[in-house]
Amino acid sequence: MFVNSSFLIRQALGQAIVRHSDELHGTMLDFGCGTAPYRHLFKIDRYLGLEIDAPGYPLKHAHSTLLYSGDRIPLEDESVDSILMTEVLEHVFNPAQVLSEFRRVLRPGGVVLVTCPFAWPLHEEPYDYARYTPFALQHLFQSGGFEVKAIEKTGNWILALVQLLLVFSVQKLLPQSERLNRLGKILFCSILNPLGMVLNFLLPKDDRLYFNNVVVACKK
Repeated sequence: MFVNSSFLIRQALGQAIVRHSDELHGTMLDFGCGTAPYRHLFKIDRYLGLEIDAPGYPLKHAHSTLLYSGDRIPLEDESVDSILMTEVLEHVFNPAQVLSEFRRVLRPGGVVLVTCPFAWPLHEEPYDYARYTPFALQHLFQSGGFEVKAIEKTGNWILALVQLLLVFSVQKLLPQSERLNRLGKILFCSILNPLGMVLNFLLPKDDRLYFNNVVVACKK
């Protein structure tokens, strides 16, 4: 919806996940599932939600049946066919260890679909550890024993600038009054979201600044 201050980035990310949704199948582990916003996009046989059991990670509304303490995923070796991890990698301090666990629980040829931000403000501080380039992700996954099938960028320079301007406007320029804040948010969103889409259509594309990375990789 145009009145959502994260409309541009969420639309681009959702479209990318849809494009790769057929890659995941069978038993799927949703690592850092949260409220499982993308679960309905996948045609799978079994869904396993997992959340990170650590300070700062809210579990109240999580769709999780499993908890990960940072050491071992509580699943047997080669017990899942697919792994989804959306907007979690930047909060992982030990990515190599996590990928090692992914390889352990994945069956041979199993697929992972991972997304992480490139241009986005600090969030969930102090548990925001990294921003990755496609080259860093390529190295990280290959070093972890995965064959990288695709690395995709979402958004571009224009969309990212407008999105960041909108986030700044909503967070820093609106009054504290709940009613005025809500009205201001609607005003900013209804102006800047359509403006971003129009400018994206009219201006040259440049993806050196962009929203998110989307990685599809399979266990060797």
